[in-house]
Amino acid sequence: MYDLTIAYRIYPKISKVPAIYPDNKFKMSEICLKSFLNGLGNLNVKIFIIFDGCPDEYRDLFTNELSGFDYEFINVDGIGNGNTFKLQLDLLSKADSNFVYFAEDDYFYLNNSILDLFDFAKNNNVDFATAYDHLDHYNHKLHKESKLKTIKYKNKTYTKRLTTTMTFLANKKSLIECYDIFETYSRNNWDNSMWLAITSSKLINPFEFLRLAFKDIQMLKMYVKAYIYTSKYLFSNKKYSLWIPNLGTATHLDNKFLSPGVDWEKEFSKYSI
Repeated sequence: MYDLTIAYRIYPKISKVPAIYPDNKFKMSEICLKSFLNGLGNLNVKIFIIFDGCPDEYRDLFTNELSGFDYEFINVDGIGNGNTFKLQLDLLSKADSNFVYFAEDDYFYLNNSILDLFDFAKNNNVDFATAYDHLDHYNHKLHKESKLKTIKYKNKTYTKRLTTTMTFLANKKSLIECYDIFETYSRNNWDNSMWLAITSSKLINPFEFLRLAFKDIQMLKMYVKAYIYTSKYLFSNKKYSLWIPNLGTATHLDNKFLSPGVDWEKEFSKYSI
C-alpha cells in the first residue's frame, strides 16, 4: 500500500496572474512540478497526472521529472476545471492508500511540505488538510472567529479552518463520506460553498447569514450556491475538520493571494527564476 495517492491535473493555459512566469505556463508548470516533487520528501506515492488538452512537451516534462516514481498518465481533451476535478475525485476515492492528495498545476511547495502535512494528518485524526494558508483567512469576514482551534505538532502550529481551494490532502474515508458534496463542484458549485457544507454550521445559522450576507453580494451568492447544491447535507451531515499550517508551506501562485509570512521570491529563486 502507498503512503499517499495523488491526482495532479494540469492545463496549458494561464488563469489569474501568476507570481512567476505570468506569460509562460510551461515554465511555470516546470517549477511548480519540481517544487511539488521536492515537497513529497520520502513518501511512497502513486501519482496520476491528468493532462487536460496539453501538448506533447508537457508529457515530456513529466516523464523526465517523474523518473523513479510510480505514475500513470491520463489524457483528456480540454474538459475543463470541474470535469478534471471529478476525474480526480473518482480516482482518489478508489486509491490504494488511506490518504490522498488533490493537486492543481499552479501551486509552489517548500521542501517536505506534503510530507509534513501527511505526517500531521496521519497522527492527529485529520479529515482534510492543506499546506496553503489563504489570505482570506485573515482578511475575509467569513473567517473572523473569536477563538481558533489549533494543534501544535512537531515544529508547526496547525489551525482549524472553514474553507480552502481545490488543492488539498484528504483522509480517504472522510473523502468517500463527503463524495456527494465534493461532486457538486463539478456541477458549478463554488469551492467556498462546498467546503462550508463540509466543515461548518454557518450556513444554517440565521445570525451568521444576516452578518455575512446582508451587505455582501458575493457572500449572498455563496449562500445561494450552497443551498442549491448541498441543501440536503446542511442539516444532516456531520462536520469534518480542515487544518492548515501557520505559516503555510505552499502557495497558490495567484500574485494577489500568496500565502503570508514567507519570502516567496527567495523560495522561487532557488529554482532559477
